[in-house]
Amino acid sequence: MAPLREPELSEDDKDNIALLLANSSKQTAVFALVEVEKIKSYLLSLAADKLAKQVCLIDCTQLLEHNKQGTDKQLASLFAEAESQGWILFLDEADALFGKRTEVKDSHDKYANLETNFLLKLAENYHGLCLLGLSNSDIYQALKPRSKFHFSTGGRG
Repeated sequence: MAPLREPELSEDDKDNIALLLANSSKQTAVFALVEVEKIKSYLLSLAADKLAKQVCLIDCTQLLEHNKQGTDKQLASLFAEAESQGWILFLDEADALFGKRTEVKDSHDKYANLETNFLLKLAENYHGLCLLGLSNSDIYQALKPRSKFHFSTGGRG
């Protein structure tokens, strides 16, 4: 599959994409945040083409909708399967997972931060390329220090 036409990217984003792909070609964990919609399709297409790997796209809103209990176990299983297959892992609308876990409203949410850290550890320790698609800029900014690579709107990347 040939990469999509390159969207208008800043020089920082172009440099970041080149570094991301260079690091992803090694057998190490590469965790990136993608806030900007225009880069998502292009980045996934380019990564799949350059790295000659399949993309495993997970719609996190659907994951939550269909699995009210045991989301963490299901995610751990998905990460393990993707890693064993050597896939590029893209969690679209990942803020749906992080957003629910960062809002502590009652005693049922007392482990919210532990669950958030569990999900971030999965992403950080994934041996391959793991991209988190985010639409909530507050969550993006909160997670940004944990990722070497990030792409956002407004040149904040």
